[in-house]
Order: sequence, then structure tokens, then C-alpha cells
Amino acid sequence: MMSGKIIVVIGPHGCGKTRNAESIRAYFDAHCVLEEDDVRMSGISVDALGYLAERGVKAVVLTNDSRYLRKIKRRAGEDIVEAVEFDDLPPEAIPETVSIGAMKGDGQ
Repeated sequence: MMSGKIIVVIGPHGCGKTRNAESIRAYFDAHCVLEEDDVRMSGISVDALGYLAERGVKAVVLTNDSRYLRKIKRRAGEDIVEAVEFDDLPPEAIPETVSIGAMKGDGQ
């Protein structure tokens, strides 16, 4: 039985995934947060993420590419991958997010 999980948080560039990475990690009670690019550049394979998840290591992967989610599900195993849209996270998971309107100065 697999006790770990790979949580893939998908959201557009600039929505606050990286800014809120630590809060997202804590919300999911994960061991680590990885950016899609960090996974590729560090040499950590998707297979390695699946291997870690099978051994109880829960990881959050941040991406803006839904194709990457399909790759992770295919390679690591669909049963250990959970996908979450960034916009669907509750406020306690993303406390530092600022609305797009506020970022553009619309609320002033």
C-alpha cells in the first residue's frame, strides 16, 4: 500500500504557486515542493518521484503545464498522483496570493 502521494498543483504563470510554495507544502503535509523545471534540471525523474511516493514520501509539484500532469500520471502511476488547480485551493493554503486586479492597481 502506498502511503505517499504526488500532488500536482496546476496554475498559470504568475498566479502565486511559487510565492505560496511553503504554505501549499504545509497544507498538504508534504515532505517537499518541487517546481516542474527543478525536477527536470535536477535530474530527478518522474519515475524517482513515484519510487519515493511508494515509500511514503509525499511531494508537491508545481506546474503551469497540464501535459506535465499527464506525464507524471503515466510514468509514476495514476493511483498516486492527485491533481489540484491552484484556483481551487482554499485560502489557508495560499495566504499570500493577491488578486490579479490588485496587482494591476485596479483596487486603488
